[in-house]
Amino acid sequence: MTKNYFSIIALICCTLLYSCADEKKENKTPKDTEKAVKKETVKDTGPAFGIDISAYQGDEVAMLNNEDTSLKFIICKATQGETYVDPKFAYNWKTTQEKGFIRGAYHFFMSKDDPLKQAKLFVSTIEKLNPTDIPPIIDIEFEGIDTSQPVQDIQGNALKLLQIIESILKVTPIIYTNNDFANDYLVNPEFARYPLWIADYDSKKTPMLPKTWQEKGYVFWQKTDTYELADYKDDADVFNGDVESLKAFIKNSRK
Repeated sequence: MTKNYFSIIALICCTLLYSCADEKKENKTPKDTEKAVKKETVKDTGPAFGIDISAYQGDEVAMLNNEDTSLKFIICKATQGETYVDPKFAYNWKTTQEKGFIRGAYHFFMSKDDPLKQAKLFVSTIEKLNPTDIPPIIDIEFEGIDTSQPVQDIQGNALKLLQIIESILKVTPIIYTNNDFANDYLVNPEFARYPLWIADYDSKKTPMLPKTWQEKGYVFWQKTDTYELADYKDDADVFNGDVESLKAFIKNSRK
């Protein structure tokens, strides 16, 4: 009788312990679910981050996964001047889309090359832009300039290139540049109608802007050229808005 009594007491205690454990587990589940939801949604809040790549980075894009990275967009170098096609462009362009990133393509402007030939090379290389692709970017900086040319000629050729690409692709191109160059060479007010991707590596809350874009502002900001990702060093870029704002900008850039 005494033995049975203690057995019954032990059974009751065990039942109570399991009941408390189950209740604790049930109480914990909603909090865990809430944390999981926050973890899933936090990637889509705040500024949209991205990188720009070329053959210089090798197969970096193959190592990136849209599900476990904060990156939202990748911009691929396509062409330069009249004849150069980045040897990794076709692969980067295709793989970026397959991995679910928002993608964009850029052309490196050479001031002495014919604007029409440059535009045709760029357009034929990218073949077409999808409605979800970032507008074409024209990289205009010191490395592509022949300083023996008058500033007016350089500006004229750059504007022709932008206008031809805009006419063919029915989308407003973006200008990539930096402050020093823009304040010397991109002083024609016509450039202000094109969205700005500014390279400014100062650690500030907002970038310094060239005179031409003081009122209009910037769209993309290249904040550093030494961002480490997937064992590579990259340029790190940020869109001036969140992911939904980036998608709206892409949509509104179409003609």
